[in-house]
Amino acid sequence: MLLEDAIATRWSCSQLVAPAPTEAQLNTLLQIALNAPDHGLLRPWSLWCIQDNQREQLGELFCQSAQQENPLLTEVQLANIRSRPLRAPLIIMVAASITPEHKIPEIEQVMSAATLMHNIQLLLHAQGYASIWRTGEWAYNDYIKQAFGLNHHDQMMGYLYVGTAATTPPARQPIALTAHLKKFAL
Repeated sequence: MLLEDAIATRWSCSQLVAPAPTEAQLNTLLQIALNAPDHGLLRPWSLWCIQDNQREQLGELFCQSAQQENPLLTEVQLANIRSRPLRAPLIIMVAASITPEHKIPEIEQVMSAATLMHNIQLLLHAQGYASIWRTGEWAYNDYIKQAFGLNHHDQMMGYLYVGTAATTPPARQPIALTAHLKKFAL
């Protein structure tokens, strides 16, 4: 698939089933994705591939975090939280591993990690897999950051849920470039 085709046709698929990429496929595309822009060559990324029973462990971690925030959650609510990582056969979590007080600003380190995550999405799509980038409370949570061994200054980019699309892509609505392209004038 040509790069422009991958970018033009990539979509966020929330209904994912097996198969996910094999370990060999995953290692190859992650190695390629590491070519993300990286000002200062800091390699400000950490990645976790979560699959099989590790997804259940992640669900338990989500429950522990949720119970800290709200100890009155019902079993039904906890079961819903626990099942969230089971929505895909593979989850890739990406974090920006920040080098604080470096000459490369933290925002650039975060942008590099976000670009890495997008590279992974495009490469997955080009190989025929589908994904959705999920963030929210599970990505911006100190308890979960600590469980992943991240420092307080590190930032989770989110979770890339990966598998095979169980649905077809929706019709694309064209995006008007003119609405976003501004003219520079002083």
